[in-house]
Amino acid sequence: MQTFRKRRAGLSATAGLSCLYCRQAVKEFVDLLVGDQSPLGARPLLSATNSLPPTATPLDATVQRHLSNFSLVTHGFGGPAIVAAMSAVQNYLNELLKCVDRSAEFHLAAGADFTVQ
Repeated sequence: MQTFRKRRAGLSATAGLSCLYCRQAVKEFVDLLVGDQSPLGARPLLSATNSLPPTATPLDATVQRHLSNFSLVTHGFGGPAIVAAMSAVQNYLNELLKCVDRSAEFHLAAGADFTVQ
């Protein structure tokens, strides 16, 4: 027999880990897109000096070739659109993690020990 509190905390921990892994994957994808140096289109994450942010690293030539083709096909709007969408996903995951943390704290702080059969 498992207690309700322990089972709920276990579910919250699993959901929290899933959110953390998903957030990391989205961040790596956005970092890849930020490093795109395609000759076409606006690059919204560049500074006023027209240089890459310090977190962006130059990409491998084969990866850059595919990103350049994507930029040409989408007339330069594809990369910034995906970065904007992934930014929204990152915000959602951050808020979801906050909710999972609050839920876990609430269920662990509850003094009652409910049993589930």
